[in-house]
Amino acid sequence: MPVFFHRPPALVLFVFAAFAIFTLPSGVQAQVSPFTQELAQDAARDEAVAGFYKDRGYADFWTGADAADRRAALFSVLSQASDQGLPVGRYDPQALMQAFHAAQTEGDRGRLEVAMSVALLDYARDVQTGILVPAKIDSTIVRDIAVRDRRGNLEAFAASDPLVFLHKLPPQAPEYAMLVKAKIGLE
Repeated sequence: MPVFFHRPPALVLFVFAAFAIFTLPSGVQAQVSPFTQELAQDAARDEAVAGFYKDRGYADFWTGADAADRRAALFSVLSQASDQGLPVGRYDPQALMQAFHAAQTEGDRGRLEVAMSVALLDYARDVQTGILVPAKIDSTIVRDIAVRDRRGNLEAFAASDPLVFLHKLPPQAPEYAMLVKAKIGLE
């Protein structure tokens, strides 16, 4: 009687998969980096952020060597958000800075990219239109608040000098300047 060698199906599949991988053209073997994977996954929660990074080919915007000026400008305005009557804790610049120092993996860097972009967009919305929606406080307040496009803000920031862009976000009316001055005087 002939002797048959019984090979486990898992081993056969492994050998087949290894053969297939090593014989594929190199372009097919390319993998998505952990940075891109985390960036895309986290950004998917915000349509504006997701579209921005997709159009950039998921290139870094905040964590690269060329992003120091952007980071410094954002950290500066977030740290001084209280000057505009905004709660600094809402943007938590200290936690973002700690995340920069603690980032060890490419996945950490991808998540940090999204966190920085969301912080910028939240700050921009709040400083441009306020953190409160009048009708939610009192239904008799009938005032339309012009909310600017989040993605437009992100793209405008990317195309501008960071400090100039951020300093132009608050209302430029003289009444607003007087309000900020009075707030600081009261403090």
